[in-house]
Amino acid sequence: MRLIQYVVLFCILTSCDPGLGIEIINTTNSKACVEWEFNRLRHVNHFSELSISDSVRIEINSKDTAHYFFGIGVWEGQGNLDSLVNMSEQIKVSTENSTTIYKGDLQIRKFLKENINDGPGSVISIFLR
Repeated sequence: MRLIQYVVLFCILTSCDPGLGIEIINTTNSKACVEWEFNRLRHVNHFSELSISDSVRIEINSKDTAHYFFGIGVWEGQGNLDSLVNMSEQIKVSTENSTTIYKGDLQIRKFLKENINDGPGSVISIFLR
C-alpha cells in the first residue's frame, strides 16, 4: 500500500512537459547583442519577472550561447507565446555586420514563431549571424 502511495505521489510531482526557454546563439566571429524592450503597461502575464527594468541587453561573445529558462510547457500552448509577445515592445538584434529591429506585435510574433524549435516547441532559438 505504501508503495502505491509513493508511485502516485511521484507521478503527481513529475511532469511530461519540456523545459520552456529561449537560447541565443552567436555564430559570428565577434560579439553580438540582443536588446529586448518591454512595455510595462502590458505586463498582465506570467513573464513579468523576466526584467526588473524596461529592457534587457544581452551581449554574447563570439561562438557562444546564452540560455534563459521560463519554466515548463510549450510556446504555442497555454498562452506562453502570446504573453511574451504582449509584453515585448521591440527586439533589436545587432551583430558586427547588421542590425535588425522587430517592433510591434506582428513583427515580434513572426520573428519568435519562426524560431521555435521543431519537436516539442519548448525552445526559441535565436541565431545571430
